[in-house]
Amino acid sequence: MYVHVLKALAVSVISVFCGTFLVKGDAGNMWGYQDGIPPAEWPREYRTCGGRRQSPIDIQTSQIVVNERLGRFDLSDLNMINNIRLTLKNNGHTVEVDVEGRNNLAVIGGGLPGPYLVKQFHFHWGSQDSRGSEHDINGRFFPMEMHVVTYSQRYRMFEEAKNATGGLAVLSFLFDVGADNPAFDEMISHMNEVQHKDDHVEIQAFPLGSLFPRSTDVFYRYNGGLTTPPCYESVIWTIFQEHIRISERQINQFRHLGDRHFVRFRGLSDNYRPTQPLNGRYVYTNTPMGYQYRREGTFGIQPQQPMSAPNRQFVISKFIMPQFLSSNTRLIGRINNLRRTSQTRRYNLNGGLFPRYINLY
Repeated sequence: MYVHVLKALAVSVISVFCGTFLVKGDAGNMWGYQDGIPPAEWPREYRTCGGRRQSPIDIQTSQIVVNERLGRFDLSDLNMINNIRLTLKNNGHTVEVDVEGRNNLAVIGGGLPGPYLVKQFHFHWGSQDSRGSEHDINGRFFPMEMHVVTYSQRYRMFEEAKNATGGLAVLSFLFDVGADNPAFDEMISHMNEVQHKDDHVEIQAFPLGSLFPRSTDVFYRYNGGLTTPPCYESVIWTIFQEHIRISERQINQFRHLGDRHFVRFRGLSDNYRPTQPLNGRYVYTNTPMGYQYRREGTFGIQPQQPMSAPNRQFVISKFIMPQFLSSNTRLIGRINNLRRTSQTRRYNLNGGLFPRYINLY
C-alpha cells in the first residue's frame, strides 16, 4: 500500500515540475491552449475537432451572402432578472457565467428554427489588445470575444442538444478597448473570488442584454461547431457586427485570472482557438449593411451607409436558408441553376453599386 502511495506522490511531483499538472481522468484538464494538449493536436484526442465544419472562422465581408429572410433577433427576454440565478466561475479554460432559471431567457428570431434558451456565457481574451478573439473580421482579431451559449427549446436539456444538428446557437460579440463599461461592473467586482480553477461565486442577477452593444440589428451567420473539445458540429453561429466597448482596466481583470489551483499559477489569457477552414461553407448576413464592417470603442463608429461589394455576385433575398446543412452541395447546385434561369437586377444607393438580387420565385 505504501509503495502505491509513494508512486502516486512521485507522479504528482513530476507532473508539477514539468508544468503539466494533468489529473488522470479529468478530461477538462487534458486539453488546453498553453498547457496540456494544444489546439493543433485536439483532433488526435477528439475526432470531431478535425471535422469540416469547425469554428472559429475568418469572416471576409467581401465574400458574404445576404439572406434577408434571416430578419432580426428578439432579445427582449434577455433583459429579465426575475427568478434568474447567475454563478460566476473559473473552469480552468475561461471565466463563465452559468444561468439558472434559463427558461425565462429565450433567444427568438434571427432565422433560428424556434426559441433557444440561454445556458451560459463566457469569454475568450488575449494578453495583448491585438489578439484574443476567436473569430476575426477581414483578417483582424480583437482583444476579447463573448459567447452566449443557447440550446434549442426542442430539447429538454443542454446535454441532449449539444451534439444534435442545429441543437445549439451561439451569439458572439467582439470587443473594442475604450472607456469603462459599467455593465461589466458586477462581474468584475467578483473576479478576485474566481482567481483559480473551480473557484465560483453567485453574483447578483443583472440583465444579460445590458452587456450587448447598442444595436444587434446586423449580424453574420454560418454553421459550425464548438470552439473547444469535443468540438461538436452542432452550432448555428451569429457574430454581431457592432462591438462591445470595454476599458483597458476592465479587460486587465480578466487577464489576472489563472487556470490552475494554488500549486502553480498560470494566466488564462490567450485562451482562443485558431481559425479553421471554411471548407465550402457560406457566411451570410441579414442585410446589405453587413458588407460594411462597423466598429466602435477606440476606433469610432463608421458611417451608416453600407459599402458596395463588387466581388459578391449574388444576394439571396427570397430564399429561406436551411438552418443547418450537412452538405453545401444542395444549396450550391440550386443557386447555380437559378443563376442561369433567373432575372437579375442591380441596385444603386448614392452611387454605390450593389450586387445582383436573385428572384427565386
